[in-house]
Amino acid sequence: MSILSYINSLVRNIGKEDVFEDIRITRKEISGKLIPLFKDADTFFKTHKLINEKNINLNNQFMTVVGKRDKYKNMFDYINDKLPTVLINLDYISSELDKSLESQLVSRSMTYRRAMLIKSLDLISFASNYSFKLLKFVYYFEDKNLESSDYNDLSMPPVLIKAILSNITIYARIIKTFSVKPDEFVNQVSGLKDIVIDEKTAAVLDAAKDSSDSLNLDSLNPVGFDGNPIFHFRLMIAEWQANRYKLNQETKQYLELKLLNLKLQDEGKNDPKIQREIEYVANRINSLEYKIAKAEKSVGGLD
Repeated sequence: MSILSYINSLVRNIGKEDVFEDIRITRKEISGKLIPLFKDADTFFKTHKLINEKNINLNNQFMTVVGKRDKYKNMFDYINDKLPTVLINLDYISSELDKSLESQLVSRSMTYRRAMLIKSLDLISFASNYSFKLLKFVYYFEDKNLESSDYNDLSMPPVLIKAILSNITIYARIIKTFSVKPDEFVNQVSGLKDIVIDEKTAAVLDAAKDSSDSLNLDSLNPVGFDGNPIFHFRLMIAEWQANRYKLNQETKQYLELKLLNLKLQDEGKNDPKIQREIEYVANRINSLEYKIAKAEKSVGGLD
């Protein structure tokens, strides 16, 4: 997507306070939910070898992008190590935007640097959301009861499977991009040109993107992701954010239960109560996901 197209996709009437509320929510998702969840996943997969072919392929694709196979055992090991640095770099993006962002998200003086900082928020928000779904995918397909006729966990519809499989390499690149050492990240941000974007300057920047895009964000365009709905679609912001918070609360509980179930399976045990609770939470998640998808679609968001 060209820089001018990206800027034109941003909603004009979103205020600065909405942007920073979304940053706060994303930060809380990563620090309060994803870091503990991936720490637990990393611990589990240090001794549990992936058995499902889909999960094995997913891990191989991720590790091919990030490399470091001599240092990291698998993608859980890598993500667990890198998420705290993503948080540090997110805080730096937030501080830089606070200095330059006016009362509205988009203005006539939108610069290339500011647009790339906003796209950084877009991508980190995507990665945060994808991280929950990635663990859901892995835990779902790693379940030894998957082929059982009484398996009633319906939390992995085909559309979600497709989204996970389509975006694993983009996700890996996003985590790698935003988990570089903070000093290096500051240098990369400082290399973004602080010039006002119009048709003429956009054409020059797009032609010279290898030198102008010091963060290498131009090619980071997740499949089926049109951007954070807060930035790109006219919807009820408070309601959408509240549903997003509820969804990730429920997903955290689901993931904790699924991991507990996997641990029991490794010990040769089975607890029907846990399985029923998983099904119950999965139904609540499906309801919230439907509500969010319906709101996004009604304003031109994702199908």
